[in-house]
Amino acid sequence: MKVCHISSLHPAKDHRIYFKECMSLARHGFETHLILCNQKASFEQEVKVHNIAFDFANRFDRIRKALKLCLAKAREIDAEVYHLHDPELLLISPALMKLGKKVIYDAHEDVPDQILGKPYIPKLIRPLVSKTFKWFEASRSRKISALVVANPPMMPRFKKYNRTTGIFNFPEWQRSRQTDWQKRENAICYIGTLTESRGIYDILEAIKDLDLKFYLAGNWHSTSFEQKCRQHPSWSKVEFLGYIDQEKIYEVLSRVKIGISVLHPLKNYLRAYTGKMFEYMAAGVPVIVSDFELWTDVFKVAKCGLSVTPANPEKLRSAIQQILSDDEAAIKMSALGQEAAKRHFSWQSEQQKLIDLYNTI
Repeated sequence: MKVCHISSLHPAKDHRIYFKECMSLARHGFETHLILCNQKASFEQEVKVHNIAFDFANRFDRIRKALKLCLAKAREIDAEVYHLHDPELLLISPALMKLGKKVIYDAHEDVPDQILGKPYIPKLIRPLVSKTFKWFEASRSRKISALVVANPPMMPRFKKYNRTTGIFNFPEWQRSRQTDWQKRENAICYIGTLTESRGIYDILEAIKDLDLKFYLAGNWHSTSFEQKCRQHPSWSKVEFLGYIDQEKIYEVLSRVKIGISVLHPLKNYLRAYTGKMFEYMAAGVPVIVSDFELWTDVFKVAKCGLSVTPANPEKLRSAIQQILSDDEAAIKMSALGQEAAKRHFSWQSEQQKLIDLYNTI
C-alpha cells in the first residue's frame, strides 16, 4: 500500500510524524511518503520525503500556497491513503476524497481549546473563532475515512464525528540510552516549544540560587520572550541547544538527573499529555511536571517524579532540590519510570494501533 503523510507546519524530523508514524509504517512494508513545506529535508531510505519550498507574504498567503502546492504534490504521488497532520489541511480533504482516496486526519491537539489562548487572535473574538473552527473541524471530520487523536480527553468529542483511534505520543524506549546514575551530571533539562506558558522563565527563576546545569532545547516562538530569558541571571547556567532531533534528545537525557515540564494551566494543556514526560521516563530521568490531573494519574502507575503547582518557582525549586539531594530516592524514581515506560507507555502498542487502522480502512 502506498501511503502519504502531509504536514504544512511541522519540522522535517517531527517526533510523532516522522520518527513514530512514518517510520513505523515504512518498517511494516508500506511505501511511505511525507510531504513537508519549507523544511530542510531530503529523501530517506525508509521514508520518501518531499519538501515544497515557497515564499509567502503573511500567514494567509502561506496557507493559500501551502494548500495548493501540497494538493498538487499529493496528486503527483498518487497514494491510496493520505494522512493529514495540520488542521488547515482539512481544506484539501474534499479534493482528495473526490479522487477516491482514503483520508485520515491526525488531531495532535484540541485546537478549539488552543485558539482560546492564541495571543495573535484578539481576545474578544477568540470564543467565536474557537466555536467556528470546532464546527469546521467536525463537518470535515465526518466526511473522511478515519480520525486519529493524540490525547485521551480528545477521544469522546471526535468519536461523535467518525471512527476514532487514540494513538498517543509514547516513546520508543528501546532507543533510550542507559546511563549509570552516578555518571550523570548535576543537571536538569527542558525539551520542547519555548514559550512563557510552558514555564521556561519559571525554571530560570527556580534555579537562580542552585548550583546546576540547565540543558534547554527547542524553538523560540517569540523573539521578545527569548530576549527576556537570555537576560535572566540564571541564563549563565543554560546550555542552549536549539531544536534537536530524536537522537540528540536521547543523548541529552543520558546526561541529566531531572526532566522538567511545568506548563501553565491553559485549557489545551490541561487536556493533553506532555509527551516529553514519557521520554524522560523511558530514559530513566525523574520528572517534575505540573500537577494537572491527567499528568498526575501517570504517577499512580509510576512513582517516577514529583508534581508541582505551575507558575510557582518556589515550589519548583523545592522539588528540584528534593530530587538532587536524595540519590537513593532518585534512583528508585529512575527505575520505576523506565519500567512503567516499557509496560504501560510504550510506542510499541501505539504502533500496532496505527498499523491496524491502515490495514482496515
